[in-house]
Amino acid sequence: MERDSGKIVWPEGLKKTKPREVVLSILEQAKEPLTAMEISSKIEKTGKPVWLSTIYRVLESFEEKAIVLKTTVLDNGMAVYAINRHEHTHYAVCMKCRKMVAIENCPMQAFMPELEGQGFQVTGHKVEMYGLCKECSDQKKE
Repeated sequence: MERDSGKIVWPEGLKKTKPREVVLSILEQAKEPLTAMEISSKIEKTGKPVWLSTIYRVLESFEEKAIVLKTTVLDNGMAVYAINRHEHTHYAVCMKCRKMVAIENCPMQAFMPELEGQGFQVTGHKVEMYGLCKECSDQKKE
């Protein structure tokens, strides 16, 4: 998705609708990736609810157009969505509270020389780490 002086320029073939606009607005304001349920909850607070099935369809169309990035973060297959800001970010995910912590440096850089030395051309990757955040880890010790 391109931006024109701060305004979103919708990709060709993607009709601008109220549900798409509100989902996009929620994601643009989010400080961390959100689940479809979290997006739905935030939309409900506006007084103009959107069916959860519609939110999933909107997210799917946004993912197809590379407007959002989808990451499956839990063993149960729950996914979170974030605006594709074309920034390279990975997350460590707490398995208890689902808190996500951004990883500042890409751990893949350490593997690149070895892969390139073997003639492997990396075209993309996803790194997801799971564990317990400090708060949940401290609770477990008590």
